[in-house]
Amino acid sequence: VPYRCIVIHRYYDEASKDFGSSDTPPIEHFARGLDKLILRLREKVCANPKNGIAPADFRVYLVAHSMGGLVCRAFLQNPEIGSKEARQAVDKVFTYATPHNGIDMRIVRNIPGWLTFGDVNNFNRERMADYLALPASDDVSVVRNFPPERIFNLVGTNARDYTVAGGLSSWAAGEASDGLVRIENATTHGPGPDGQDVTSPRAFVHRSHSG
Repeated sequence: VPYRCIVIHRYYDEASKDFGSSDTPPIEHFARGLDKLILRLREKVCANPKNGIAPADFRVYLVAHSMGGLVCRAFLQNPEIGSKEARQAVDKVFTYATPHNGIDMRIVRNIPGWLTFGDVNNFNRERMADYLALPASDDVSVVRNFPPERIFNLVGTNARDYTVAGGLSSWAAGEASDGLVRIENATTHGPGPDGQDVTSPRAFVHRSHSG
């Protein structure tokens, strides 16, 4: 495998009735799969003599959409998930349309934790605090165990073009959203090198949750 390559973590395939069992594993399972993928990629890259890369120097960038960003954060932040050597290989993270602080709707402030069908409760803040290894809080967009300044958040601002559920999703999320994730919930922050809170770099684009 060449060092400069793109590898897709198709974590959701096993939750598909076409490729898997149609049962949705917990997000911790997907995060452990990311850990294994990084270590497998390191093995393949470092085994190629043309790359001239030692395992200690191997680095990856993680690029994630929506829940994929939470999979990345669970892997990076929760010491009970994955391995230290895989986490040390991550140089930067890019997220697009990720509900870093959960999903809020007009009718209910936050997705209820008891709403367990599919993976919906993964966006409940109490559930998120658990897999992100954070104390229970109304703000689970806090990044720990990884530099927040090395995460870039791309935030969608076009709610109207998201037509899932006949437009019900965008109506419920409200105008200040990408049709599913509210703008205020799509960014991260966390303690910097001096312990002071650091806001992750971000940009806003007139795109819906689906891009």
